[in-house]
Formats: sequence, C-alpha cells, structure tokens
Amino acid sequence: HIPFVDSTASLSLIQEAPSRACNKNLGKIIYMGICFLVIFTAFTSATDLVSEIYDQLEYTSLGQLSSLIQSLAKLPVLIFPGIMDRWSYKNAIFVGSLRYVFTFFAGAMTTTCAENKHYMWCQEESYVYGLNIICAILSGLLSGTLWISSNRYIVACSNGANEGRFLGIFCAVFAISNVSGSLIAAYILKHFGQFHFYLTTCAISFLAMLMVYLAPEVNKYDGKEEEGYKEQLRKVLKLSYNPRMRTLLLFLVFVGILLGVSAGFEYRIVLSAIPDMSQEDQNAI
Repeated sequence: HIPFVDSTASLSLIQEAPSRACNKNLGKIIYMGICFLVIFTAFTSATDLVSEIYDQLEYTSLGQLSSLIQSLAKLPVLIFPGIMDRWSYKNAIFVGSLRYVFTFFAGAMTTTCAENKHYMWCQEESYVYGLNIICAILSGLLSGTLWISSNRYIVACSNGANEGRFLGIFCAVFAISNVSGSLIAAYILKHFGQFHFYLTTCAISFLAMLMVYLAPEVNKYDGKEEEGYKEQLRKVLKLSYNPRMRTLLLFLVFVGILLGVSAGFEYRIVLSAIPDMSQEDQNAI
C-alpha cells in the first residue's frame, strides 16, 4: 500500500496503460488496409462491370456465370484453415491476392476478341467461356485464403481488447475502394475502352501484390493453428449447426443474393435509361 498515492489516480493509470499499448500495431493494420484498398480499387469495379461488358461483347450471361462459379468455388474454404497453418499470415495474404490476377487475365483475354478475332482463343466461343470458367474457379478457390489470412493478421496484431477496433479501421480503409474503383473505371472505360480497363486493373493488382509482399510480418498467435485441419473442419461443421449460427448463415445467404443481383442485373436498369449512348459512355455511367 502506498498511502500518498491517490487511489482514483492510480486506477486511471492502470486503465490507461492498456490503451497506450493498444496502438502498438496500428501502423501494420493501416498498411494492410491500404493494400486491400489498392486490391479492391481494381476488383470492385471489375466485378460490377463484368456482366455488362461481356453482354456488350455478345457473350450472353458469361459475366453472371463467372460470378456464380467464383462463389461456388469458395465452398472448400472449410478445409483451408488447416492447410494454411504452416504459412505466415502475410504470405497467405500474398497467395490469396493471386486470385485477382486470374480474374483480370480472363477479362483482358476476352475483351481482346472485340478488336481482333484472329487470336486462337477467339476462334470459338467455347474457348472464351472455358477460359473464364477456369479462371473463375481458381479465383474462387484463392478467395478463402485471402480472407482467412487477413483476419488472422488482424487478430495477431491485436491484444483482444482492441480486436474489434482494429478490424473496423481495416475495413474502413479498404472500403474507400468503392469510390476509388468507380472513379478509375469510369475514366478508363470512357477514354481508353474495355481492354485497357482490364490492363489497368492487372497493373493495380500487381502493385497491390508487391505492397503485400513488403508488408510487415506478424508473429502467429497461439490457438487453433495448432490443431489439424480435420479437427478444425469438425469444429466449423459443429458450429454451423448451432441455432444462433443458422440464423446468421441465413442472413449471409440473403446478403449474397443481393450482391449477386446488384452485380449481375442492376446494370440493365441503367442501360435501359441511356440506350442511345456509346458503349464506353454507358460503362462509365
């Protein structure tokens, strides 16, 4: 006991100490958020426009089909946590970011056919569909790697008390991509066309991968990574049968349907209001 120390003041010091320590890894969270901001500056706009662009190129429903296959290819995500246990969190994010290369590569190869039909993959419509389907499968498979590893990275940077705040900061930073991606897409599509739009997204994607490669590493936290992937899969399946979890999963399904309708069909409402514009102006709007 220290009689000369005010108990109220000492209590405030005790409470403030964790707060000061809470910001220790804030810089890493902001940097990784910027990495995702760059990634999704390219990907968000490409996802929203793929159905419209492919329909304009007369590949009917190819954009919707690619989006559907990407979503279905995410299902093996249940076994990914165990497979990824030997990877560092940063390296796992780097591997996951490769998914966007496949997405933009398929878009670039497809849009070249609008200008030159002499390329081998443009000779048959089935080649274009096959190329997009394969790239969609690879992109979907890597999606789980990206999101699992990014969440692990955030948890490893936090101390438990600030985990929610760090996650909020991370999401707030990369959510800016909804604006930046739309602005870049509108400018590139209007002035340079569809093919150069996909070339630009490829360049942005490679920049993001370089940024992830240079990101600071974090130490793995103790916990579920020590379990085998079979044990983790069993726990995930058990959790899915929890009554409260089933309710949450239902809401997640509804969110997925809304996103699918937005990306796959909403553009038709816009196009119906501006039928006399050029394709570049329609895409920009």
